[in-house]
Amino acid sequence: MPTSAYDSVLRLTDPELLPSQRRTALREFAFLNGWRPSDELDDYPGTERFANGHLVVEHGLDNSAVITFLHAGNSFWALNRSDQNRLLGISYNNMVDWHVFPDVEGTTFVYNRMDPPLQRRIFLNDHADSWRIEAFERITGRKPNPNVKSLENALIDTISWWKRSLSSELGKEIPNDSVATLFNAIIFVRALEDDQIHRTRQRGQRLTESWFDQREKGGDLTGLLSDSLKALKINEFPDDLLDRKKLAVFHKLDFETILHLLRDFYSNRFAPIYQYDFSLMSKHALSRIYEHYVSLLRTKDSPQLVFISDFPEEERSKATGAVYTPQYIARFFARYLKENLTPKVFRQLATCDPACGSGIFLRTLLEMQCDPLQDINAKEVAEVCFPKVVGIDVDPNACQASKLSLSLLYLVLTATLPKSLNIINHEAIDCYVSGKQKFSNQFDVVIGNPPFVKWDYLSEIMKSRVAEYMKDYSAGKIDMFLPILRIAMDLLKPGGLLLFVLPHSFLLAKNAKQLRKEMTDKFWVRFLGDISDVRVFGDTAVYVILLILQKKNPELPAPIPTTVLQCRDFVGAALQDVIEGKLQENEFYSIFVADSKALTSDAWHLVKPAHSLLQERLSRFALLDEFLDVQEGFVTGADSVFIRPGHAIAKDEKQIYVPYLADRDMEPFDVPSKVGAFVFHPYIDGRKITVNELRDQFHETWEHLKRNGAKLRERSSVKSGHVPWWCPHRPLPVLKMLRPKIVSPHLILVPRFSLDLAGKYAVSHSPWLAPKEDGMDEDLLKYFLAVLNSTVAYWQIVHTSHKYSHGYVMLEKKTLRNLSLPNPKDVDPAMMKKLIGVVDKRLGNPGLKQAEEQLDELVSQLYGLSDDDRQQIGMEAI
Repeated sequence: MPTSAYDSVLRLTDPELLPSQRRTALREFAFLNGWRPSDELDDYPGTERFANGHLVVEHGLDNSAVITFLHAGNSFWALNRSDQNRLLGISYNNMVDWHVFPDVEGTTFVYNRMDPPLQRRIFLNDHADSWRIEAFERITGRKPNPNVKSLENALIDTISWWKRSLSSELGKEIPNDSVATLFNAIIFVRALEDDQIHRTRQRGQRLTESWFDQREKGGDLTGLLSDSLKALKINEFPDDLLDRKKLAVFHKLDFETILHLLRDFYSNRFAPIYQYDFSLMSKHALSRIYEHYVSLLRTKDSPQLVFISDFPEEERSKATGAVYTPQYIARFFARYLKENLTPKVFRQLATCDPACGSGIFLRTLLEMQCDPLQDINAKEVAEVCFPKVVGIDVDPNACQASKLSLSLLYLVLTATLPKSLNIINHEAIDCYVSGKQKFSNQFDVVIGNPPFVKWDYLSEIMKSRVAEYMKDYSAGKIDMFLPILRIAMDLLKPGGLLLFVLPHSFLLAKNAKQLRKEMTDKFWVRFLGDISDVRVFGDTAVYVILLILQKKNPELPAPIPTTVLQCRDFVGAALQDVIEGKLQENEFYSIFVADSKALTSDAWHLVKPAHSLLQERLSRFALLDEFLDVQEGFVTGADSVFIRPGHAIAKDEKQIYVPYLADRDMEPFDVPSKVGAFVFHPYIDGRKITVNELRDQFHETWEHLKRNGAKLRERSSVKSGHVPWWCPHRPLPVLKMLRPKIVSPHLILVPRFSLDLAGKYAVSHSPWLAPKEDGMDEDLLKYFLAVLNSTVAYWQIVHTSHKYSHGYVMLEKKTLRNLSLPNPKDVDPAMMKKLIGVVDKRLGNPGLKQAEEQLDELVSQLYGLSDDDRQQIGMEAI
């Protein structure tokens, strides 16, 4: 047996290595070099002549590379292009970008998302670790810009293109369930076909070849799919897989259209250097593809008729809350369960996802439970695990995709289809309430990513259902994830584990306060991961946390205190460290044990222990609410109509307009001397004008409002009868804010509080702060201005505010009211005089950055910050 990494590579590159010895050798290489395998391929069709096997390995909880061992004497670049693409197709179809080729002299790293492929070579003489995971980390840290579309995007773009083009050819919108049935069936047949190719080595394109036979005998698309399944030894299959009624709409398609459609599921139209291999996808990649696949098709509205209609466009509805769950999150949850349970318990879990979507969480967990790399009988384990899984989703297409994904996994593991799958097409609240006795306290694990649907996007029926179900748990507007979370908490047995993706707002939102309290009363919070700084869901404005709870059980000992992750980057590596129980502090992420008080307050603030001590000291200061009244700006309901450029307003009508200060025009400390926009404000000397006065005395404004009348009448406040169509939604705050005040943008990256000492500007939505009592000395406003723009005040704001897109934090009344600051009465008069003097210098000179730095230093002295405190909040030590 090999005793070193060198011996292992020497063995794996030996052309005489027997196939029966390859799997053992592959595992040994992975163990010796720090790789974590997720799949082994002792051979792959078309590569037997020059390769001894392939490992799919993960790094940071995601499949990150394929490792291939070429026969000694071969090199990747010595192969012809067809053989190169065949090899790289293994990694490409596993949805990983890197392919690694170790040999006795070093390692070749190939990036498969470039055409031609990009090679990087590391020699053992230069880097002794070239076979190890550490070398891979260095290489992938310099990832190039791809010019080849990724597998999931290529396949989803193909499906999207055909969805639109088929509708266009048929001249009508195709029902979503028919579209889903068509593509599910094609993918299902292709997966079976590629699996057979792996076993028999007989290549071909059964669907396209058989389509010619169908034409000869007068068959149709349904007949083609049915005959193909039977030829692949699948004589019994789910009724909804080949629902003739749903597929009938496609029988009118032209022969050539269907032929090209089928060919597009063999050859990759968006990355033609690679062929699709649905057998590989069925093992690891399909659940990720289906996360993108569940989408809606809607015909574009057109203001006029056209001779040739445009293609319909896909549109993901805000009412569904659908976003794509990255694989590393699903793998983190599954791995967490595996590492914290015994193997027997792990493989016998009763699991539920109450908003399963495409089934990515259920499938990922089943993959790990039935992992053949663990020296288990995968068929026997699958027969136990699959019946214990329940998925619920309101979207029938999501349920269909979930069934297909799980069916193909079961097929890979057992060579048969499951007799049934517990995927329930039902709205979760109604399903739970109607079957409470059946579901309550029944599951060992509840896992998922509930829909992040805001109250305003819910249907009236759903609003009523949500309000009724949550009447004792929340008030005001209830986002959809909250009732799903409450259901999940009730589904668990004592000792059961809940693993959920939740919006960052859950930590702070008032409408989640009661659920947070119930969690701390009835559950142990085992893990809380703040990954809101990471673009988990791409460019969507969705910022999330990961939450793992365990339902309290008096027969079980309490687990260790809550582990907290605060991640800024390298989230996969961070989550891997969490699983391994490592406490870390680096520039990319922090892992620490939470202070016992962190989860007992009304809002949950996740701060490091050292930060917690600083926060406690700051809490001894006065609250801003003792001195300043915090209000929000006006709301018109139609800013594009009511906020107008000054040059568009008649000079003699400006008395019913107020200068408008937009967020983008707000800078630290001082407001601009003039602005270019004004907001319509139908008041004169504090009295609201009548519609007759508006029409008769302000002709230009009246005509402007009439031109936009249709838009103004669509506002909900107008439809409900609360606001006249010509009037802004909430105009009164404008009168209140025309006074000395401090203003700030609603979203900030850095402090941008400015002083409107003349009280001449109105702001929209943004916060503004004014003295609680009239007659406050303007020097006190300047004092508060200096404190609000300080680093220590901003540190407090960041740690108590909702996260928003691109690193912004949202300023809200509650956040500002609870800001801790030194009581001006306790400030030494000499220090106060000095501070106000510097503020005056800064107000008179907007470019004087030195004054801002001096003010920041003075404010830090008022707070009594130590060197450690200063370092924690981002200031330099003295």
